[in-house]
Amino acid sequence: MSALRSVSLVLVISWCGAFHVAAQMLETETARLLPVHWWKVGNAVELQSSSEGTEAAIPFAFEYGLSDRLELLVEPVPYTAIRPNTGRHATGAGDIEATVTGLVRHETPSFPALALAGEVKFATARDSLIGSGEPDYSAFLIASKRFGSFDAHVNLAYSIVGRPDPCSSTTCGASL
Repeated sequence: MSALRSVSLVLVISWCGAFHVAAQMLETETARLLPVHWWKVGNAVELQSSSEGTEAAIPFAFEYGLSDRLELLVEPVPYTAIRPNTGRHATGAGDIEATVTGLVRHETPSFPALALAGEVKFATARDSLIGSGEPDYSAFLIASKRFGSFDAHVNLAYSIVGRPDPCSSTTCGASL
């Protein structure tokens, strides 16, 4: 399969996956893990606005290299504010996600690095407008490859999304 066809296929899958997980942000993970005992800390301010209202969140990310092939990522959201145009508002802490990523194969000149990851979203949000009250589970296959100064990551994900009622749903997606 040509490179153009491969990229086109990934883009089509990503586009289709985006509709399947429309209510969730699709993040791109990397198969390049931290070295053993290294730490990485990050945070962001996320702002969203739509015809339905506004949302703001301040998520953090704490990564730790458990070994040269295994990494732990913990992502708490200590502040979330949801302001719909109609209905009640909510402010409070969000859910916490924990991800363990394992390197399957190092990158070579002709092959990408490959990793597998498992993620659990712990239902720590106390407000039902912020969180579902149920855990979510996701599995990822991650490929990462450098092409000169261009760095590409392809993720395939499958999620089991918890709901407050007895029903649950599954989603899958891809990102580039």
